[in-house]
Amino acid sequence: MVDADRSKYFDTIAHSDLLKSVARRIVDRHLLRLIKLWLKAPVDEREGDGKR
Repeated sequence: MVDADRSKYFDTIAHSDLLKSVARRIVDRHLLRLIKLWLKAPVDEREGDGKR
């Protein structure tokens, strides 16, 4: 068994390399733009009681 913290996993992936890989499979430039925007979007995490 391995105990690993995956919460920061996607922070370590180079977005440019990821987008190049995705672009090989997806040719719709509008969808690629949405994926790029999604990668740049901030994350607002809250606890169960609403605290950040």
